[in-house]
Amino acid sequence: MININDKVPYQGEIEIVKIYDDGREEVHYKDSNVIVSGLGVGLSRLFSGEGSDKVEDYLLSHYQLGVSGSSDLQVTTTYALGSSLPLYDYTDLDIPSLVVTENQIKNDYIFSNQAFGRTNLPVFDGNSIRFNIIIDKLLANNLKSNRKDLYLNEVGLYMADPLGGTVRTTNMQYYDGVTTKDAKHDHEYKVDEGGNGTAYLRCAPENKHVCHQHKIKSWVVEEAESEIAPKHIHHIPIITDRIKSPILVAYRSFSNLYKSDDFAISIRWTIYIR
Repeated sequence: MININDKVPYQGEIEIVKIYDDGREEVHYKDSNVIVSGLGVGLSRLFSGEGSDKVEDYLLSHYQLGVSGSSDLQVTTTYALGSSLPLYDYTDLDIPSLVVTENQIKNDYIFSNQAFGRTNLPVFDGNSIRFNIIIDKLLANNLKSNRKDLYLNEVGLYMADPLGGTVRTTNMQYYDGVTTKDAKHDHEYKVDEGGNGTAYLRCAPENKHVCHQHKIKSWVVEEAESEIAPKHIHHIPIITDRIKSPILVAYRSFSNLYKSDDFAISIRWTIYIR
């Protein structure tokens, strides 16, 4: 198997540690991390002056946790986690100092309302940048899906917003939103990363019992009709506004960890600069 770290100019390591109330620390995982192409994108924007004009947009200020990593693989993708946690899996409390929601670019499409944790300011010693990401005892506890335990097993580090609204995203579409207005109505919709999903049920204002919906396949809204609306289609709008979006710069899958409020987690992430 090719080691991705042999192919990039920056390398580093990651250590994941459980921290208990009595001060005990237990190392759960330690290995190299993987620097992905987003770091090069961000730095090229910074040095060329073509990105954001705000220094804070180049900070590695966001992280995500996920549940679709594999300890046998270094990466799931190079632009996103395999399955990042939604906001409600982090917490049902409003704690903007710990978790926020942002747009996120994934493979030239946009996910809205994606959850990100906040990182602390790093320490730079001339040869490396060191982050200590604290997953609070309040966050990501007792995760389950269909009554089965979900294990944390992937983490990503993100640059805040290196594009800085300088590039119009005319080639991008949202995974959820509102279709174009055709036949005097529109639909709310949601699709997966392949562009497959549903334009949800819409009922006529004058008759709440006359309703229809559309299937969406590969970003194309299929034809549908109702007793009032003749056969018609809609389109998923292309985004023409400038957006803000963190981009993935480093990633690591790790061995399964079931999080509870018995401990906090310290993710000690180091990027070495050659």
